[in-house]
Amino acid sequence: MVTRLQFFEFFGNDGHLHSKQLLPMEFAFVEKDHFESMARDAGFRVLKLYGNYDRSPFDAIRSPAMIWVLQKGDAPP
Repeated sequence: MVTRLQFFEFFGNDGHLHSKQLLPMEFAFVEKDHFESMARDAGFRVLKLYGNYDRSPFDAIRSPAMIWVLQKGDAPP
């Protein structure tokens, strides 16, 4: 389990700082197959899996993150 604080700054279209937020976070690292199984068990289906925030393809060796796009239920995307 990882516990951390994430700091965000929010800027408007005018480029001026509008607000700041400190967000406490707790998370655990989960293997791809385990997360996919948990999502399915919770009623989600996987629409996409990206390997980074730039939406690059997931690569188990090189990707720094797993960014999942899930849909609840059986409705078409």
